[in-house]
Amino acid sequence: MKNFKPVSNWIFAVPIIVLFSSIIIQDKFFKSEEPIQKNQVINVENPMNPHIIKVGNVYKIYNVEKTERIQYVTDFISRDCKGKEVCEIDKAFNYVTYIPYKTSTKDRTPHEVLDEKGGDCDEKSFLFASILIERKHKCVMVYTKDHHAFVAVYVKDRANLYPHTASLAINGKYYFYAETTDKNARIGSFNGVKKESILGVYDVNEEKEIPLERIALNIN
Repeated sequence: MKNFKPVSNWIFAVPIIVLFSSIIIQDKFFKSEEPIQKNQVINVENPMNPHIIKVGNVYKIYNVEKTERIQYVTDFISRDCKGKEVCEIDKAFNYVTYIPYKTSTKDRTPHEVLDEKGGDCDEKSFLFASILIERKHKCVMVYTKDHHAFVAVYVKDRANLYPHTASLAINGKYYFYAETTDKNARIGSFNGVKKESILGVYDVNEEKEIPLERIALNIN
C-alpha cells in the first residue's frame, strides 16, 4: 500500500506555491510597466509605446497629438486669421506661451497642459506642435543635451514675420526658434541654444529624426 502524506501538509504548501508563482509572473510581465520619471533616459531597443521616439542615442517621451479637442482649440484661436500663415502661427504661439510654466514629476500630455493650465518646456512644446500640425504648418522638435526642448517652425512668408534672430536651415527651408517658456519671446527669438548644445531634431510632420549634419544654425 502506498504511503500518502497528510492533507495538512498540502494545505500549507499550496498557498506558498501560488504566492511564489504570482511573484514570478508579475516580475516577468509587468516590470516594463513601471512609470517613467521626468527626464529619465529610456534604454530600449524597440519601444512599443507610440509616445516614445529615438533622438540622438537615447529615447525621449513624445506627446504630439491629433485629437478633436486640439482641433477645437486650433479653430478657436485662429478664427480671425482667415488662413494667413504668420497670423495662425503667432496666435498659436501666443496662446501657448501665455500658459504658465509649471514643473512636474510626470510627462503631461497636451490635454493635461490645458486641463492643469500649466506645463514645462517639452509639454508646452508638444501642445504648440499639436496645434501647428492641425493647421498643416511644418515644425520640428529640438531636444538639447541638458534636457530642454522647444519647437522650431517653418515660415514661408518671412516678410510678415516680426524681426527674427534664430533659425535652423533644413533642406533649404528655415525653421524659426519658438521658445514657449518665455512670455517675452517671439517667433525667431534666440533662446541661447547653439548647435553644439542640440541633442537631436525630430520632424513632427514626417515623424522622423533629422541628422544633425543636415542642419545649419543661423543667428543674426
